[in-house]
Amino acid sequence: MPVTINKTTLSDPPAAEHDHWMRVDAVATELCVHHTTVRRWIRDRKLKAKKIGGTVRIRSLDLDAFIEANDA
Repeated sequence: MPVTINKTTLSDPPAAEHDHWMRVDAVATELCVHHTTVRRWIRDRKLKAKKIGGTVRIRSLDLDAFIEANDA
C-alpha cells in the first residue's frame, strides 16, 4: 500500500525501515562460515560493525554491501 506524505506517494518505505542489526553468529550462519571468519573480516575492516551493549553487531545493509563487493 502506497504511503502519502505531503502529497507525495512513496511506493516503498525508506531503506532504514528495512535495516536491522545482526549478531556475528547470525551473519556467520547466513554466510555458512565460522564466526571467527566474520570477526576477521571485521578486524580487517572488510565488514563494517559496531559494538552495541557489549556485543558486536552488523547492519544488514552493510552485510548486503559486503556480499555484493565480494561476490565473484
